[in-house]
Amino acid sequence: MKILFYAINGIGLGHVVRTTSLATAIRKISRRTEILFVTNTRFPFFLKRNKIPFSRTDFSWVESVSEKRSVRTIKRLLREADPDAVVYDTVFPERALRDPCSRGRTNVLILRERGERTMRELFSNSSLWFFDRIIIPHARRDFAFDLPADLRRRARFVGPIIRDYSLGRTREMAKKYRLRGKFVITVTCGGGGHPVLSEIFVCAVVGALQRLRLPDVRAVVVTGPLFRKDMGHLEKNILLVSFEPDLPSLIKASNLVICEAGYNTINEVIKIRTPAVILPAKRQYDDQFGRARRLEERGAVVVVPRPEPDALRDAVLNLYRDRKRLAKMRRRFPVLRQGNEVAAKIILEAARQGPAGRRDI
Repeated sequence: MKILFYAINGIGLGHVVRTTSLATAIRKISRRTEILFVTNTRFPFFLKRNKIPFSRTDFSWVESVSEKRSVRTIKRLLREADPDAVVYDTVFPERALRDPCSRGRTNVLILRERGERTMRELFSNSSLWFFDRIIIPHARRDFAFDLPADLRRRARFVGPIIRDYSLGRTREMAKKYRLRGKFVITVTCGGGGHPVLSEIFVCAVVGALQRLRLPDVRAVVVTGPLFRKDMGHLEKNILLVSFEPDLPSLIKASNLVICEAGYNTINEVIKIRTPAVILPAKRQYDDQFGRARRLEERGAVVVVPRPEPDALRDAVLNLYRDRKRLAKMRRRFPVLRQGNEVAAKIILEAARQGPAGRRDI
């Protein structure tokens, strides 16, 4: 059996990280299943580490250009690789779905929650009829929308599809970044979007950390591998790294996380139960403010609504001084049940059954 994943990214790595985690879960269940990827990522580390073959389509910030390139690449792979199933993560090229080369294959959509306007438009999109299964990587209670009746029979809530941490690697993080005896702050953008937006986030956070001047604080700022801005001279307790492949293990080793409110990062924080200061960012297709607000209402995180260094410094300083509050915040996170294995089983079953009868569009 052969499964093709479609994972298109912007500045971040979220789609590739999520689908690679899912592909790994499929391999654990069915070692003979062949997996390949179509992606535009400019940083294919996770695919290479997991020895997953991939075809790369050229990246473009212009959506119409990006989709045109993606359609050309995926149509070629459908003809050449002839997969039994195609898994689309969140976004999908409609022209490829409707093309004759997609006939006779099982189509699966990973439907991550997005902004209200985007979800309304998606639910009215007739291309959804081409999907045999719809996997929703959320707990039902965390999904803010009612599915249309015609989608419910094909949809399944499985819980977040994310990476996990390793206790062994957590110990390695302490040695790698010299964290022992320190109040550890991990900073990760974790919100996707345009490079300028990640620069605004990193500059605001570094500005706040520079103002702290606390000798027992160790801050590891993970900028992301595509970050290019020169941050100049930093205090010696602030370490700037472009990439950490085992970020969940670093989060586990931390007292506090500072991040945006992207899907992957937030769910990893919930899973690990590390208190966080969140700077939600406005995105065209995502509702980071709603995601952050739900956790703030539980008392698990502190939300700083704008990337202002002074406000951020005050939020961090208050938590640094109040360790009892930090301990309470850890207990306020909801229970998270990962959906990796359940989603993998759904995809394998769907691929074996073949495409269901679909409405004639």
